[in-house]
Amino acid sequence: MYIKSVDVRIEKRENVQGGAGYVLIDQLLEGENLPPNADMFAVCTLEKGCEIGKHFHIGDTEFYYCLSGEGELDDNGTKYAFVPGDVTRCMDGDFHAIINKKDEPLKFLVMIVKITEEV
Repeated sequence: MYIKSVDVRIEKRENVQGGAGYVLIDQLLEGENLPPNADMFAVCTLEKGCEIGKHFHIGDTEFYYCLSGEGELDDNGTKYAFVPGDVTRCMDGDFHAIINKKDEPLKFLVMIVKITEEV
């Protein structure tokens, strides 16, 4: 199904996963446009000092794709610079966190996919 444009709805969520500040979430697909095995397809923005706190993924996998800005990604306890073009995947049972320590906003695409038994 081709979707020509989306009615972007920006949501501000405070202290996501116990992190400091807030996350701006632009839901790109929701409801019937989101596949049944997906929980999220959105663009997230972190302003300076804002973060998504450390959290585990149980029963799903989360992907981040950096669009602009720079962040610090904690991937199972190892920290990396997260810059435009980078992709990260947090598998079922793993944990991650991300913070923006720079002046420029950090924007990244987020996709969460549920783990299913079907192949």
